[in-house]
Amino acid sequence: MRMIAALIMMTLLSTTAFSAGAAEGKVTIKQKSPTQLDVLINGEPFTTYNYSNDERKPYLWPLLAEGQVGVTRDWPMDPNAKVPGQTDHVHHKSFWTSYGDLNGVDCWGEEGDRAGWQHSDDVTFGEENGAAWIKAKNTWQDKDHKPVIAEDREYKFHPGAPSARVFDVTVTFTAAYGPVLWKDTKEGGIVAFRMKPGMQMLRGTGVITLSTGEKGVAAWGKPAPWCDYSGEAEGKGMRGIAIFDNPQNLRYPTRWHVRNYGLNGANCFGLHDFTDNKENGDFTLEDGKSITFKYRVVIHSGTAEEANLAKLYDEYVIAK
Repeated sequence: MRMIAALIMMTLLSTTAFSAGAAEGKVTIKQKSPTQLDVLINGEPFTTYNYSNDERKPYLWPLLAEGQVGVTRDWPMDPNAKVPGQTDHVHHKSFWTSYGDLNGVDCWGEEGDRAGWQHSDDVTFGEENGAAWIKAKNTWQDKDHKPVIAEDREYKFHPGAPSARVFDVTVTFTAAYGPVLWKDTKEGGIVAFRMKPGMQMLRGTGVITLSTGEKGVAAWGKPAPWCDYSGEAEGKGMRGIAIFDNPQNLRYPTRWHVRNYGLNGANCFGLHDFTDNKENGDFTLEDGKSITFKYRVVIHSGTAEEANLAKLYDEYVIAK
């Protein structure tokens, strides 16, 4: 009996250790410029956190899989990265956090008379037990820079095998300036990304996979614990991005604003779009209250099945 208990404990410890990033290697963060932080895993570039207030919002770009393969779109950050049919949605900046209707303010889009801002107030970073973190305090603002809501964001990057780069995202919103209504809209993603053109489903080799089994365009708006977007990187094989929803999050499992042109966003609010007007996703955060969202992101080699995402998700849930 004691042996069985010991084996169970060893299993839990091993999966928790992986999920907490206690793997071989080290993550380091270096200040690249006054508004950019480079993240390196085992000495290799992984991503850069870009947080200039000259832009509408902060974002991670580039985002590199095994073999230094970029998996997210380079435009509009790189103006020379224009590809025919790929200069749409200027607000799709690699990997980001945003939402399209907070008290009527659009912090998803970046054009139009409702477009707001995510102002970076303070950014810190550090390293701990081989992992590393970036913490940002942001104020989401309307078009005239009037504050709407306060946001605390943390990225925690874990060491490990290049075939499965892992980082956690924690986003906490606080209604510091009065109550805030998340108005039901599909235009949002508390975490969101845009795949590279050749890895998209519409014009490339992309495959969308939900944990519940749906694939392709059938995945749009469906609830599922995780969603993966994979595609063929020319000469390198399959690479992909999976987002794991945390069971503690509001309206778990989240719904996925995932499109054949490469977009994917975790959005638990856009119910009227996702359910053909059968449900309403409006949510009000009362004055002074906070709400936290947690996700795990896996940048992987191979297909969703080859990357064993179902097992990695189970480990993530055990760890949390």
